Amino acid sequence: MSDTEKTTQAETEVWRVRLPDVRRVPSDAPWVWLNQGWHDYQKSWRFGVVFGGFYALVGLAIVGLIFFANVHYLGFPLAAGFLLIGPITAVGMYEISRRLEADEPLDQHAVFFAFMRHGGLQIAMLGLVLVLLMIFWMKAAALIFALFFGLQEFSFVDLFDTVLGSEIALPFLLVGNITGAILAALAFSISVVSIPMLLDKDADFATAILTSMKVVSENPLTMLIWGIIIAGTMALSVVTAFTALVVLLPVIGHASWHAYRACVDIDNG
Repeated sequence: MSDTEKTTQAETEVWRVRLPDVRRVPSDAPWVWLNQGWHDYQKSWRFGVVFGGFYALVGLAIVGLIFFANVHYLGFPLAAGFLLIGPITAVGMYEISRRLEADEPLDQHAVFFAFMRHGGLQIAMLGLVLVLLMIFWMKAAALIFALFFGLQEFSFVDLFDTVLGSEIALPFLLVGNITGAILAALAFSISVVSIPMLLDKDADFATAILTSMKVVSENPLTMLIWGIIIAGTMALSVVTAFTALVVLLPVIGHASWHAYRACVDIDNG
């Protein structure tokens, strides 16, 4: 073998990523994860109330700013945007479930600063990706609204009358929801197990994203059901003015940890 071929082979080995093995799980697995998440919540509900309550207040504050700025048309896209950044808000829940599973004490400092485990840089990088996706979605939502209804301002009441009573309501809703669904599917695919993996294993965020996408590709039906369940809980949170997040956020967070443990064989990574 020539020196050039050896160099090329060495470079290929450097860039080759060894992903953890991914398990195939049954389509009813999400209900098992939810049950496990509920049990974890019962064991650590005080943490759950703090985390869920904090994000509920943040959600209400942001919605309040939207109404104050008179950009009511961004209310629904913003609420949907919570789905995009949801995984990064539940890092503390992942740490609680990890500790309960390992029979470790629920140390407050370790739970509240769980994002700093393994240095925190990789989790921060992945969080930045999700935040950028959310910003892109907000920009896209504003653009779609402007393309259909122009730049005129509407009151909150007039907004619904104008949009739903318009002849272009159906195409507007189709374009908006399809765009949102595509971005939500992308965010879900890259984050469904990646952040729990970064918390559990000293890995880089690119490997975690690829592993998450591999989980989705290997378990399409199960992940579809899991995604629908998560979307449903977020919708319920919006309907209840985010108050349901006090329970739903920690339960889904704990369940997501168990989803990661069920789908990724980290010992063979």
